[in-house]
Amino acid sequence: NMDFIMQQIRDMYMKGTSVTIFLIGEHSSELEGLDSTGRNKQAYIIRELQATLFDKKGNPRDGLLGVVLPSIEEKVFLGKKKVNISDDTVIREFSENYWLKKNEDGLFNEDGRYCVLCRYCDFMRDPESFIEKAYLKRKQPIAKMVHYKDIKHKGM
Repeated sequence: NMDFIMQQIRDMYMKGTSVTIFLIGEHSSELEGLDSTGRNKQAYIIRELQATLFDKKGNPRDGLLGVVLPSIEEKVFLGKKKVNISDDTVIREFSENYWLKKNEDGLFNEDGRYCVLCRYCDFMRDPESFIEKAYLKRKQPIAKMVHYKDIKHKGM
């Protein structure tokens, strides 16, 4: 029972955490499809990201840090300031909360993102700074725009 398993994981391992680290690799995308039973192959990851973004009294929303593994770096980082955060690279709970609000110039910047993104090599050099950045997002105005209940997935 997936709901039981997820509740056990949350109760035993996630309760009281403040930042969830989402490892973004070759099989972390929305497009992985369905398994032989018709269930979304990413169901567990989707549920964990939903639990991360859930905000209630006694269990506040976690920060969300995406760490891009070397095997997919070229697919995600397309240039100095350009990234591919979409269905073909990540789960929608990450992408839709990464691209939340455009600035007055019609562009996305750090203030318009809830999710934090970094390369694996940068994370390994200074993990504390990226974790702190994701942690601080929880109290910034952008946290009020976080959503997940309206995001649809096949096989869920």
